[in-house]
This record gives sequence, structure tokens and C-alpha cells, in this order.
Amino acid sequence: MVLSGINVSTLPQGNYILQIEAQDKETEQKDFVTKDFTILGEEVERKESFASLEEVEKFKQDVTYIATSGELDMFDQLTLEGRKRFIEEFWRKRDPHPDTPINEFKIEHYRRIGYANFNFSRTREANDGWNADMGR
Repeated sequence: MVLSGINVSTLPQGNYILQIEAQDKETEQKDFVTKDFTILGEEVERKESFASLEEVEKFKQDVTYIATSGELDMFDQLTLEGRKRFIEEFWRKRDPHPDTPINEFKIEHYRRIGYANFNFSRTREANDGWNADMGR
């Protein structure tokens, strides 16, 4: 039997461990394998209502590798309200299909950050895989 997929559409966003166990019918010998995986889903589309300076600074960290140096310099010179407007414009300019409510570029960017954090962080709690050599 070949299994080509498992329906995980009802699972909420999060980190999971898949464990598969197989048993030989004749010898009754068992073996298993485990694999970590992450479900990101549409929730990756982040809210645009930043409440605090810390959340705005988190944006800067998130886009360090895709923003130009000029954009990052300009961002640093803005007020909190200016930064909020900058963030909206930053994602709008990169939206490949601005006529739709979903920004596919932004979703893909945060999916990649999630993948890097899950696979390359020093620890699960550190959540710094985006900044590791393998995660860049």
C-alpha cells in the first residue's frame, strides 16, 4: 500500500509530530517513524492593526532580508503612526494580485519565516531560525 497524503485540513495552525507505525502481518515485527511538521494555513496573513512599538519593531525584524536598505532607513525615521502607514504600503507594493483580498507575497513570506523558525531555531522556544545561516 502506498499512502500519498494525509488530510490535515481540520487541524488548527501549529506544530505537530506525525508518528507512523507499521506491522508485518507474517512476522508481527513492528517499526515506526516520526516526523515534525507545521500547519500554517491562511492565518499567516498577519493583522495590520499594530498596537505597540514592539509589534512595529517585530515587522522590521520580519522584513530585514526582503526590504531595501533605503526602506529600512526610512522606517527608522518615522513616528509610530508613520511606521504603521509604511507597513501597509510595504505589503501593498509587493502584492502580486492587488485586486484580491489576500496578499500572496506576504503569506509566502511568513510561511517561509515559520518554516525557518520550525526547522532551524536553536530551540523551539527561541524561534530564531529565520536568522540562522540555514534560515536566511
